Amino acid sequence: MTRREVACEHKNFSIIQKEETYPVLGEDTTIVANVKVCDDCGEEIFDFRLD
Repeated sequence: MTRREVACEHKNFSIIQKEETYPVLGEDTTIVANVKVCDDCGEEIFDFRLD
């Protein structure tokens, strides 16, 4: 069974800081965002409070 076939429940996570770039008024704007990341599988987890 591959890693993708195993469902991760995202029970263990960390909050990291990551640069993200978004288009704003026709120009790219880079911010440092707080992002929740699963410690077990490495997948980013959406969190409304951090968004």
